[in-house]
Amino acid sequence: MAEINATMLGASELLPWALRLAASRRVLAPIAGTDGAVRYLPVSPDATLVFSGGRPVRGPKEHFMPQTDPLFTFTGSGPAVALQPVFNHEPAVIFGVRPCDGRALRSLDNVFLRRRETDAH
Repeated sequence: MAEINATMLGASELLPWALRLAASRRVLAPIAGTDGAVRYLPVSPDATLVFSGGRPVRGPKEHFMPQTDPLFTFTGSGPAVALQPVFNHEPAVIFGVRPCDGRALRSLDNVFLRRRETDAH
């Protein structure tokens, strides 16, 4: 059996670690905005992560299934129009997802990924 090395991060160490992780992927966390509302936003050096207290205004689903999302781009004109599919599969990490929202994402996987005709988007 492989040896597992685990390190516990203190609250003050989480933001610097998330910023290092953001160098290679999109990292979102519950962050209080200037209006006091908590939202899943990209981490930044001046962010204040919120893991207790206020619940985010919306769940993390909006980062996986935005209300609008380009599916195709068109180039050319007239009969020479070319259709190009758009795939935005940027790796992302979302911190602070509540258990109910995490379970909801698993349910969406059942709908979009475990059917005979999967949804590529």
